[in-house]
Parts: sequence; structure tokens; C-alpha cells
Amino acid sequence: MKFVLTSLTLGLILTCSSALAEWKLVPDKSHLSFVSIKKEHVAEAHTFKSLQGSVDDAGVGKVTVDLASVDTSIESRDKLLRDTLFEVKEFPAAVYTVGMDETTVASISALPPGEQLTMVLEGELSLHGAKHPLSADVIVTKSGVDRLQVASARPVFVEAEKFDLVQGINKLAEIAGLSSISYAVPVSFVLTFNVLTP
Repeated sequence: MKFVLTSLTLGLILTCSSALAEWKLVPDKSHLSFVSIKKEHVAEAHTFKSLQGSVDDAGVGKVTVDLASVDTSIESRDKLLRDTLFEVKEFPAAVYTVGMDETTVASISALPPGEQLTMVLEGELSLHGAKHPLSADVIVTKSGVDRLQVASARPVFVEAEKFDLVQGINKLAEIAGLSSISYAVPVSFVLTFNVLTP
């Protein structure tokens, strides 16, 4: 199932001077959602209520999604996702990590407030006990001297087969009496980071 997280983090860093600064995710101004497709043509949008993230002074970014915070607007379905699909007791979080090279950092650092650029982040998603490379096309906006926003330019897809989620998806379909649930899940996000004063 494509899910993303992800996720997700996206380690974008900005500098206040010639050195890299550390950034922290602002949870109440960040959002990550995913779409499930059932019976081939019925799509429903869902979200996660709890996100954490940061970018360290070495240019490594991480976004962590608390899978138990899944919100589909139906509590019984949320419980099925937590227990049957994500198995949160054993795998409580999805984590997306990415590293910035000097060229990327320089491009972000040069952004004037109010300006934006597009780029592709090459990272790794850790989900349900598996880790796989995952790229994300993003739009980076410098919304202030000490604030950076990273948004998906297009949905990111997570594949169920890669993260051992097929069995859980099939079980969900069986319980719900559905003919099918897609193994590919598009994820979209808007992540806001604040710079930490050295």
C-alpha cells in the first residue's frame, strides 16, 4: 500500500549565516494526508494527527509520523488501521529521512523571503519494519527569515509490497466486505519548519 508518509520530513535546511542552522517542525502548521482507494473507484482522504520532524546542522532531515494518530473520521476504522494494518504495538511510527548536499543547501539558503523553488528529495522511508528509498517532488518556500515550508508538488506513492502491508490490506478488505483496496497509496504534505537560534 502506498502510504507516505510520508512521510513525509523532508529535511530541508536553511541557513541564517554561512553555517547550517537546525530546524524544528511546527506540528500545528504541518499536515500529512493519504488517500485510500477501494472497490477500484471510491477514494477517501485521511490524515495523521501527530507529526514530529527536524533538520540538524549537518543537513540531515527526519520526519516521524505517529501511526497510532491516524484519523479517517471513523473510530472503528482507525482502530482497524492501527491494529490490523500498521500493527502499531510493534511498529509505532513511519520515519522518512533525507540528507542535503551542499548545492541543495545553498539553493535553499539563497531564497529571499516569499520566494520558492522546486526540487526532488531523495530519501528513505522506514515503515512496518522495512526500509526503502523514496523520492519526493517538493516546493520549498521561504515564508520568513526564520521559517521554511516544504510541500509536496505531486503526491508521493508508497507501495504495499515493499513494506509487507499487503496481508494487512487484504484483511481490511475482508473485514469490510470490499472487493479490493488499492496497494498504492498517494500521500501529500505541507511541512513547516522554524529555525532554532544558535
